Amino acid sequence: MKRAKSFNHSYVGGHLSFLIFLLACGNEEDWIPTNCEVPRAADAYVYPIVPGMPEWENLLTWEERLETCQIPADLLESMSTAGLIDSWREFPLTLDLFLDNEFQFGMEFHIQNFSGLQELSRRNDAGTELMARYQLMKPACVTTYEDEMMLSSFTLDYVPIELLLAQDIILDKLSPAQKKTLLSEALSKYRKR
Repeated sequence: MKRAKSFNHSYVGGHLSFLIFLLACGNEEDWIPTNCEVPRAADAYVYPIVPGMPEWENLLTWEERLETCQIPADLLESMSTAGLIDSWREFPLTLDLFLDNEFQFGMEFHIQNFSGLQELSRRNDAGTELMARYQLMKPACVTTYEDEMMLSSFTLDYVPIELLLAQDIILDKLSPAQKKTLLSEALSKYRKR
């Protein structure tokens, strides 16, 4: 399966560019939250094969890895929206977003080719649930990590969530008031980072 650029980036890219521009206009605050634990949805998918396992190394092509990471159809409909969001956050190929020159292209590719995001995009509560999950994430918690791998993982955890929040399929599910709240939340997180 070859990843081909066949997407219209203007509208979505405009949203993403506007959000990034607004995020760049903040002041940093010093604040360390007391509770840094973000609960994981009980029904988030547990990927049977992930990077680091010998079975992962036996998957010789990217296509085989993508197929291995698909959530089975019989589970998708019964999963909660929060479970789908955490399944995306833990998706073994999420780091592939960083391999492309354009995050938007990578995001659109995953929306079209990952069963978890396909199901999430059909959920009417996807925007609300994703925003609720995002509100639980606290950038200042980075100060609680000393291990460099954990620091990197914590920092990178924001990318798939923020990129998904910037998609029209999510933004269209939010009311104007919710979009305003999301923008305030994004600005606050940027300042704290």
